[in-house]
Amino acid sequence: MDNIVLFKSKVGDVTKKDLYNALIKIKANECDYLFIHSELSFGLPNLKLSKKELLGHILDVFKSLKVKNLLVPTFTFSFCNREEFDVQKTKSLMGIFSEFFRKQPDAKRSVEPMMSVSMIGEDTSVIDEIGNVSCGEGCTYDLLHKKGNTKFLFLGNRMSDCMTYTHYVEVVENVPYRYPKEFKGIVINNGVVEEKTYCLHVRYNHVEPFKDRRIDDLILKNGEGDVILLGDSQICIANEAGVYKCLGQAIKENPNYMLEYSCPKPPFDDYYVYEKKVAL
Repeated sequence: MDNIVLFKSKVGDVTKKDLYNALIKIKANECDYLFIHSELSFGLPNLKLSKKELLGHILDVFKSLKVKNLLVPTFTFSFCNREEFDVQKTKSLMGIFSEFFRKQPDAKRSVEPMMSVSMIGEDTSVIDEIGNVSCGEGCTYDLLHKKGNTKFLFLGNRMSDCMTYTHYVEVVENVPYRYPKEFKGIVINNGVVEEKTYCLHVRYNHVEPFKDRRIDDLILKNGEGDVILLGDSQICIANEAGVYKCLGQAIKENPNYMLEYSCPKPPFDDYYVYEKKVAL
C-alpha cells in the first residue's frame, strides 16, 4: 500500500497506508458486506491531490480489503420533498465519498427514491430485490440482516450520529413513536418514467431523538464493535447481527431508548411537513 499523504492532521500526516492498516486492525476486511458511512474528518485534505484523486485513493484502500461487497448510503429522501428521483442522476445527500462512489462505472444503485444504496460487489440482490418499504421489511438493511456477516463502518463519524440501521431496528421492534407513511412520486430509471408509492416509517411530531453517544456506548460495551483513532478523528466498526441483538433488547426494555425524552402520550400529531431531509 502506498505512503501517499491523504490528510494533514494536528498529530501528523495520514497516509493511504495508515488508513489501510487501521481498517485491517479493526477487522473491516473480515465480512462479506461492508456498509460504509463517511465524514472524512481526519484532517485537512492534502492540497497536492485533487478531490477526485483523494477520493479515488480512499476507494482504492477499500477495494484492497478484498471484501466481496462494498456498500454506501446514497439517500436522497426525494419523495419527502415532492421531488422526482432519477436513479442515474439524482445526487446522494450523504457526502462527497458517497457521491463519488455512486458515480463509479462498476457501482450499481438501488431503485429507491428515499434511501437508495450504491454498491460495488458480487451480490447485488441486496439492492435489486428490495420492496417498497424504505426502512422495514424487504429493505436493503433487512436483506443484509438475513444474509449475515455484515459490518457497518464509520469513516470519521460517530456511530450515534449516522447509523441509519438503528431506525430499521426501531421498525422491527414496532416503536410507538414512528408510523408508516406512504409517499408517491416519479422514479426515472434509464429514462423510463414511472409513478411509484413507497412507505417510510417517520416520527410523529414533538418526538425528539437522542443527542448523546449512546449507540457507540451500547455497541462497544457489548463487544459488538471497535474504534481506532486516525488523525484528528476515528474509525468505528460494528457487527450488524450484534447491533440487531443488543439494540433490539435495549428497545424491548425501554421503548423510549432512542429518544431524548419519553414519547408523548396519544393522540399523536402526525401532521407531515414535506421538506428536504438528510436523516430519518
